[in-house]
Amino acid sequence: MADKRRFFDRDRDSRSDNNNSSYGNNSDTGSRHSLASNKGHGHGGGSTTSEFDEPINSRLFILCGRNVSEEELRAAFDKFGLIKELWIVKDRNTGESKGVAYITYSKTSEAAVAMEEMNGKFIGNNAKSLKVLIANSRDQGSRREMNEEERLLRLFIIVPKSMSESDLKDHFTQFGDIERCNIVRERNTKESKGYAYVTFHRISHAAKAYEGCDRSFKPKFADPRPQKQHGDDRYSSAHGSTTGPCEFLNLWKSVENYKPVQWCLMLFLNLNVLSFSNNLAGFSNLRY
Repeated sequence: MADKRRFFDRDRDSRSDNNNSSYGNNSDTGSRHSLASNKGHGHGGGSTTSEFDEPINSRLFILCGRNVSEEELRAAFDKFGLIKELWIVKDRNTGESKGVAYITYSKTSEAAVAMEEMNGKFIGNNAKSLKVLIANSRDQGSRREMNEEERLLRLFIIVPKSMSESDLKDHFTQFGDIERCNIVRERNTKESKGYAYVTFHRISHAAKAYEGCDRSFKPKFADPRPQKQHGDDRYSSAHGSTTGPCEFLNLWKSVENYKPVQWCLMLFLNLNVLSFSNNLAGFSNLRY
């Protein structure tokens, strides 16, 4: 989880660099090769970008190491589809790579397959493996959810009210393995509301379904579902602590061989108990 958060933070930082260079900040810049340069029309000084990625989810965020060149990236990623833009983030003052790159494909499915195939791979003489993610669209900025992957696996679709789950599954199975197919229905009558969700096991399968399904379904990538608050979290918020009893017990067991760490945990627990006791004493002294 910590690694995932670190990669998201790097994505956020590079987005900040992108925004700064767009508004004339002189700290960072990027080297962009657009589709025009692929066709031999020369290098653009910076292609025009819109607020939304077109098509959606077609842009990759890549942690590639500072020594990886554009040529190496293009050679490694070109086989998955038509690259519209390749951009390595560089420091404006030194011109050195910051180890972050973006690649935009002409199709959503091309980016999805490239991510699945290249994540964790090595290119060139770089000793560091690639970390490849689907980049947030520009309108989302740096905001990411912890269940972010769900956004790439689940489709929201419009369906005829007479359609059954089995009919819907039959149509979408052609694009890949389906984890769940759910037609939303009225709570009391169980009649279809006219829309459904289809969740795939693989991001590339969801992308291919988004592109290839019947257009009457009007597919869209669904937003991640809100994460539920667990019982331990409710305990934490009520008692002013970030660690519930179950979490504390699991943490204690995980460090049972490290006595100094257990001492620190015990001190933390004592401080929380003391704080709770002081609050109770304060309430008992109230006069009505």
